[in-house]
Amino acid sequence: KGPEEQYMHTSLRKALFVCALGCLLLTAGPLAMALPPAQGNNLLVNPSFEGKFRQTSLSSHVSEGWNPWYVHGGAGSNYFEPEWKVIQRPENDGSADIRSRLQHGDRSLMWFNTYALHRAGVWQRVKVPRNSQVTFTIWVQILSARKTHRVQDQMVSGPEDVGNYQIKAGIDPAGWDPGGAQVLEPPGNTIWGPAVWDANTIGPGGTNRWVQTQVTTRARGDYVTVWVMGWNKWAYRYEAGFVDHAA
Repeated sequence: KGPEEQYMHTSLRKALFVCALGCLLLTAGPLAMALPPAQGNNLLVNPSFEGKFRQTSLSSHVSEGWNPWYVHGGAGSNYFEPEWKVIQRPENDGSADIRSRLQHGDRSLMWFNTYALHRAGVWQRVKVPRNSQVTFTIWVQILSARKTHRVQDQMVSGPEDVGNYQIKAGIDPAGWDPGGAQVLEPPGNTIWGPAVWDANTIGPGGTNRWVQTQVTTRARGDYVTVWVMGWNKWAYRYEAGFVDHAA
């Protein structure tokens, strides 16, 4: 690996990045933006990524209950497979950068690559009351930068680099189950919430912050599949999406 790629791998092992995935709720009407409900009301498996994790490829690990996906059209494709990493709070509570990548609890999940484009994320199929209205909320954070930028000991997107990376939360109301496949795209009937851009996850002082987004639709049966998708327009040195605290 080159020095930039090696640096990214080392940084990930030290838990440099995070995002947050919202919660799945049953509602009788539109849900106002708010903190996710208590675990007992949460229909997702391992919604805060605090549980066990498993190896999904030679260099990737994903939290139990969640499944990685990415777009790759084979030879000549513009998109490449990212790596997924579980972020763990160190015993000493870690650096300011590590703490900024944890929205809730001691673990979160991220995917990333260096100098490459990706359209990728995670999904989970969820059993719901038949034909119920469901809302999926998610906390997210983004790192997208041509070079290293630090603010108050946090690695952040460069101010001149914003507008490159976005993340969306979606619900497939038909509840498609992709099985064990990883190279795929969300189905065309997926309902998507508004995009969260890299600039949205930079606080007023330039430090990292979490942004919660959501999407609501009605199930077409007993299952829905929730999706998180992140993608970048230009292949910068650092390209990462983070998720935590889903419902």
